[in-house]
Amino acid sequence: CTYADLLLSACQILSPGFLTLAPVSKAPCLCYSDTAWAPQLFDGAIETCASWAQTADPADYPGIATYDGFCTSIGDILSSAPSGGSTTPIPVPAPQPVTPKSTNSECAFVGSALSFCASATPGFATLLPGQMATCLCYSSTAWKPNGFDSPLSTCAEFAKTAS
Repeated sequence: CTYADLLLSACQILSPGFLTLAPVSKAPCLCYSDTAWAPQLFDGAIETCASWAQTADPADYPGIATYDGFCTSIGDILSSAPSGGSTTPIPVPAPQPVTPKSTNSECAFVGSALSFCASATPGFATLLPGQMATCLCYSSTAWKPNGFDSPLSTCAEFAKTAS
């Protein structure tokens, strides 16, 4: 569920009030990679997460299931937008491949978060740490540094012992 959660959190950071938007207004953030319609990114992450939650976390399953097939059901809304339309897609990260011998889920999350921030923030890699925190350490408008710092710490420990 990490990738789906990362996308939803990123959209909330980039679009205040995101959760209250109409589905068609959420689609540019959740269903596109740059300007290309990529419904499988979010829909696939939700399908996997919902499948897991159905038995492992039944209390969270209904909330997750509301997004099942979201992008596919909305469709490619930007292809039908008139030229110069007001809908601007927000870049979303492509899922990072996980190679069991070289990474773990926390490291994959860190990589996805950094990849997302780099695509959403021009010059991200050259920013000062405090400026990077704007992308990495907030959920919507709430300061949540452990959302990134905890996985980063776990990944660093993993990297110390990985061969």
